[in-house]
Amino acid sequence: MKPRQITDFLGFTKPRPVEAPVVVAPVPAGPKTLQFAWESLSRPHKQFMTQKMAKTLIVIGVAVCLILALMQEFGLIIAMASIFFIYYALTKVPPVSVKHEIYNQGINYAGQYYEWQDLTDFYFTNTDGNDTLVVSTKSTVPGKLFLTVNAGDKEKIKEILMQYLTFLEVAPSNFVDKTYKTVVDKFNI
Repeated sequence: MKPRQITDFLGFTKPRPVEAPVVVAPVPAGPKTLQFAWESLSRPHKQFMTQKMAKTLIVIGVAVCLILALMQEFGLIIAMASIFFIYYALTKVPPVSVKHEIYNQGINYAGQYYEWQDLTDFYFTNTDGNDTLVVSTKSTVPGKLFLTVNAGDKEKIKEILMQYLTFLEVAPSNFVDKTYKTVVDKFNI
């Protein structure tokens, strides 16, 4: 087995295409016309913690920090405090409302415009009851565009995007995705 095959299997590199490449529809000539627009939250948001749960976790965290202080493990205390701060900042900041637009020449993703030749495929995911449109880009950064979608608009968006991009029924997953799903399923959180 070659090293490239191993890294492809683990999901570290993209496997080489076996079938013929997908031909993307050419960008229509002429003026840019709006085909569909919607406003939604910039990211799905769910309140994870109740006040009782937060107080319990703080008490447990303080107890663990005291034990670590007695063991003179100050690096671990700083690491735990930084993880808690990041989690707190990400959950307390509410998402903002952004406008997404689909044109005949590309997608306007919260003010950033991507042309069809810069995009490859798309699929829909559902996380905690929130529908999300995921559009893959050819460039490494950003790699994927995540656009939250209102439930009633999903079919209309799918119909428009299928004219320009390839629709994937199942979200592609790599080694990291599969491992994460397996670990989360084991803990049954």
